[in-house]
Amino acid sequence: MITSYDLRLIESITRNGSLKGAAAELGVTSSAISQKLSKLEEVLGLKLANRSGRAGLMLTAEGLWLAERSKDILTELATLVSDVKDRIGIVSGNLKINASIELDRDLLALLALRFDRDHKKVNIAFDFVDPRYFPNLDECDVYFTTGDAADFEGFRKENLRSEEKVLCASPEYIAHRGEPSSPHDLRNHSLIAVASDSNNLIEWSFERPGRSPQHICITPSMKCNQGDVAKLWAIQGQGVVMQSLRSVESDLESGRLKRVLGDCKIPQAELWAYTALKSSKTLRVHIFLAYIKSALEDMAASETA
Repeated sequence: MITSYDLRLIESITRNGSLKGAAAELGVTSSAISQKLSKLEEVLGLKLANRSGRAGLMLTAEGLWLAERSKDILTELATLVSDVKDRIGIVSGNLKINASIELDRDLLALLALRFDRDHKKVNIAFDFVDPRYFPNLDECDVYFTTGDAADFEGFRKENLRSEEKVLCASPEYIAHRGEPSSPHDLRNHSLIAVASDSNNLIEWSFERPGRSPQHICITPSMKCNQGDVAKLWAIQGQGVVMQSLRSVESDLESGRLKRVLGDCKIPQAELWAYTALKSSKTLRVHIFLAYIKSALEDMAASETA
């Protein structure tokens, strides 16, 4: 008879690539893993792995097939346990969160921390990812991103927050280079962009009272996929940067940065949450999103108070 431990054993050997790695993960010795693997082979009447000295261990075709099936079954078992707890109102289980690296890491990390403190039975795994590569359904339960909200098969999307964006630069930069008088004048300045793609041309859009919207293609002198890095460059006098007002508010108040083209309205930054349809009905995902949305609404209310 195959047990769930046998499934974890063969799955761990495959993922770690060695008996030693599986032993460390499962908290036993390498010899114990080897014995259990031999016992499993005896039960199944199949050769699951070839052991070959320095080359280590290589799974046979049957071993690879069993490892793949073991992974699927273990995932189903974990889901079953989670579903049972959902039915009785227990918020628990693994919560896999991905977020675009262009987002405010401090804000999302803080909200995840607060949720974790209130829901000790939920295990959070939080990764920041390149927005050019939309997460696979198997990789996350929730994905946070900004910008245009495209539709993706297998996901539902929800708008969580709209943030005002501003242009700003350091007083030192403005004293040295002057202040831009119009969106078109930005082409005469050093510009800092937050972007992940390799395209050197980036479009910034502006609206001014009584005028048609303006769309300016810029070639940034510096570019980074991390908003906080781009802000640091601006503080150090490297150029004009576009940021959310909330992320630079304290810097504007302290004088480290100064707002430019304040009469121009910039399209707001939209924060979106995508949830995998297969996981969006789980209690932990539902509670987590409701928690995040409520926290963001409270923050917005306090900012306008």
